[in-house]
Amino acid sequence: MIHLHDRIRTYTVIEFNQPYLLLTLIYMAGIYWLSSLSNLGIRGIDTSLLHVPLYAGLAFCLLKAMPEARPRQAFPWKLPGLIFVSAAAYAALDEWHQSFVPGRDASTGDFSLDLLGIGLMLILARF
Repeated sequence: MIHLHDRIRTYTVIEFNQPYLLLTLIYMAGIYWLSSLSNLGIRGIDTSLLHVPLYAGLAFCLLKAMPEARPRQAFPWKLPGLIFVSAAAYAALDEWHQSFVPGRDASTGDFSLDLLGIGLMLILARF
């Protein structure tokens, strides 16, 4: 005989840090807006180098939005892995989006710098 309680599944609900989740969404919208500009208007600086701090900031926002993200907490590998994959997916979509913007193009070099920024922030967050 099968009992009803044998068929009930439990699900884990993730409760995000709401203010940081909102900040993350605004930050992502800002990245999208910057990617939509044909010319950033920055002279004398290689704009590719801005990818590292920009995506480090995104990783920071995602880290703070997660419920387990607390300062100096040794967190399991799943959390940084999830953040890395999420931010990397957004970086890939951002590069794809730039391929449609006049005067901009998709670049694997820029994508690599995005990944570097994400990885550096996750490494810094461990300490």
